[in-house]
Amino acid sequence: MDSVEEFEAALKPIIVAAGRDAIAQCWMVKVAANRPPWTPSGIELSAGDRISVFSAGRASIVREPNVWVGSHFSLWMRIGAEGNIFRAPGHSHTFTVGAGGQLYLSSLFPGDWADRHGTLATNPRAYERVAGTLAVLVVRWRIDPRAGLDQLARDGTTGAAIVRAEADRLKNPVTTPAGWHYLWSIGDGGIFDSGQSAAPEPIIRCRMHDDAAILQRPVHLKFDSAVKLRWSWKIDALPSARSEDAVASHNYLSVAVEFDNGQDLTYLWSAAMSPESSFRCRAVFAAPFRDGTGARPIWSCDRGWNGSEKGSAKNAMYGTTTAGRSEPRLWLSSRYG
Repeated sequence: MDSVEEFEAALKPIIVAAGRDAIAQCWMVKVAANRPPWTPSGIELSAGDRISVFSAGRASIVREPNVWVGSHFSLWMRIGAEGNIFRAPGHSHTFTVGAGGQLYLSSLFPGDWADRHGTLATNPRAYERVAGTLAVLVVRWRIDPRAGLDQLARDGTTGAAIVRAEADRLKNPVTTPAGWHYLWSIGDGGIFDSGQSAAPEPIIRCRMHDDAAILQRPVHLKFDSAVKLRWSWKIDALPSARSEDAVASHNYLSVAVEFDNGQDLTYLWSAAMSPESSFRCRAVFAAPFRDGTGARPIWSCDRGWNGSEKGSAKNAMYGTTTAGRSEPRLWLSSRYG
């Protein structure tokens, strides 16, 4: 939901019911999208508190109103001034507080993080060209959150539908594949899920809309010309029907190798570009991962399962230096806006 006003109206009955039965307390907090980097909510959380967060709204560029992101991607949270930053895997999130402290809220777009505690890497003046408001409902539960969500989701109102989406997400959790982790600066978008094929063999599913994520895995080996990268993939739908080398259509699904010299080699599935072509990614937030410097070789898109293999000798033709680097990381990355 992008409308802050509709969001507030839909969830007003929940706010009115605060202090009764399931809900111990709840708060509606507004976050100005042009205020970097953190907004103190005034909400003090204690260790063991069971919390659900719901959000709405968008952040946009003043002179480019069609360039915007929703609250599900722009909203970040931190508990305490030195706490670790995190985001919700969608428009809602339920968690148990570890270390207590004040809840801080941030609208990150169009910025980036410098560290895991929420230091801004972007010049704060970049936010002078941002407009918009995020609305955040914070609920402290008196009972188990699953039971509380089910209790509030019983009727057919818009507010109940918002709550029901979080209840359904908790009942059908997405499981991050073993040995993999989300890139901390983009956060856990909840879009990569472990599973099994009909074989059965372990697989990683990617399901997303209007979001972005990078899933990483460290690889400990001597990286030389004998190393091969081999994978099988099945594409049901690509995020873009246009050429992915343009900022406006830079939406893609890829497998990549990141080297410890800051470069990466990303194999990109494309519906429009010629196989074996490549481009240098220099998009900053449009990517929206970071200031990309890696090459993007292009893969054709076919239906059904396909086996693919690339050798490290290909790196030279795409301009990625790997000499002396021995511990690359694998990426699974996806962006759809």
